[in-house]
Amino acid sequence: MKFQAHRGVGTEFPENTMPAFVAAVAQGYDYIELDPAFTKDDQCVILHDESLNRTCREKDGSVIGSRIKIADLSYEQALQYDAGIAKSPAFKGTKIPLLLQVLEFAKGAGLTVKLDNKIQCFSKRQTNILFNAVEKSGARVGFTCSNTEYIKQVLARFPNAQIHYDGAVDEPTLAELKSILKQNELYIWLPVPSPATAWANMPKANKNLCATVKKYGKLGLWLLSNAGELEIAKKFGADIIETPGELKPEAGGYNIFDCHTHTHFSHDSNCDPRDSLAAAKQNGLKGITITDHCDIEFCQTQDVKTPILQSVVRAHQMGGAVLAGVEIGEAVWHKTVAVQVAQSADFDVILGSVHSVRYKSYTAPYSTVDFSAFSQRELNEYLSAYFNDLLELVNTFYFNVLSHLTCPLRYITGKYNISVDLSPFQSKIEQILKAIIQKGIALEVNTSCLNTNYNALMPNVKILKRYKELGGFLLTLGSDAHQAERVGYGFRYALNELATLGFKNIYYYQNQKPVKQEIK
Repeated sequence: MKFQAHRGVGTEFPENTMPAFVAAVAQGYDYIELDPAFTKDDQCVILHDESLNRTCREKDGSVIGSRIKIADLSYEQALQYDAGIAKSPAFKGTKIPLLLQVLEFAKGAGLTVKLDNKIQCFSKRQTNILFNAVEKSGARVGFTCSNTEYIKQVLARFPNAQIHYDGAVDEPTLAELKSILKQNELYIWLPVPSPATAWANMPKANKNLCATVKKYGKLGLWLLSNAGELEIAKKFGADIIETPGELKPEAGGYNIFDCHTHTHFSHDSNCDPRDSLAAAKQNGLKGITITDHCDIEFCQTQDVKTPILQSVVRAHQMGGAVLAGVEIGEAVWHKTVAVQVAQSADFDVILGSVHSVRYKSYTAPYSTVDFSAFSQRELNEYLSAYFNDLLELVNTFYFNVLSHLTCPLRYITGKYNISVDLSPFQSKIEQILKAIIQKGIALEVNTSCLNTNYNALMPNVKILKRYKELGGFLLTLGSDAHQAERVGYGFRYALNELATLGFKNIYYYQNQKPVKQEIK
């Protein structure tokens, strides 16, 4: 069953805004539903109501005095209003987004956008502007339609369009609909009986009606907000459900571990492993692998071994839902010490990482480097040094999983907003991928950058695709959580992306042996 976020995660974030859409990605939703609208100067924006008054405020947070319609404002004027502070002061400064902005974000995040059916009321000129935005973005888009005339209009521009139908559901109408769409992916939507759908003048979902719908297309149910309604959806065989955010996508039920987590035995975490385990269970995971830091570059000035041994003891004490691992950083700096650590305990998994690069005077962790001071040449040299260290690590040190490939981007792009072109390093990346495949080292899919400025998997989808093309299949999934609330973060999204790329399985490690789980 797929999960669709109604106006983004509107229960926790300002509806129809970028924070709500980013949260949908991070929380693992498959789709976002949103509402296009037009300004006076024909800019296609995202706003549900005709007016700004319910969801927006003046710049200072005060209530807008008179009724202000979006159609009476230019986009520049619309930006003068705050679209976040009405939800919470934490979202002060949030703006009404452009459709194209959201579509481009969704394309990068691998998210499908469902456009609400009020677009059927747009003028021919406005519809063309909207269609142009969809085409330009390249995003996966589903068009909501309630009549066949608009469906034909959509198909004339997008012959393979995904259609979401919410009109009459008698069999003659559904049969006509199916004949028009032929091979197009078709979702037919029904409201579940609930206070949230009481206003809808259309038949509510029941067993017989849902069975009829499923003869002609996939069944969508809206607007679900509690566990009881979710059980109804499962009983009726729903293929997709829409929720404002009360219902969270199941992390998978894939019986997997979050293979990369940190506790207070890491220098940069205060997390209690009991809280991490509870979060994993809540997210539908089997358990966690504790992989506290052992940063070898500090071995000459501090004891790097004892905290790891304490971490392993704690993991073993917690039982089978907690596996014991270690994240060894900068092993190539002091290989003898790294080997000693790797052999010092019964680890379920050893992660190999590079957090610091030996480049000029910049030998500190990425998190402390001011990349804004780098020239383009220095940035390229720094990244080249990073990939060289990774390749040396793979070729000279025994470990099970290569962690967060492209990790410097977490800071270069995520913190300093510097765009990075990885094409100059493609050859080196391929060498690394080929080496881990040959040596039987797994590649970690790291979700820690989701819902950040970087907002991508590490490594990104392009690299994962190349890994598969080269014959790679050993993948682990890790949140790199340093707080309990990040455990399992973005797993649903990551698993969907892997499935789209054609990966069939995900793995976790026990006794340093990979355990296979099917991606369903």
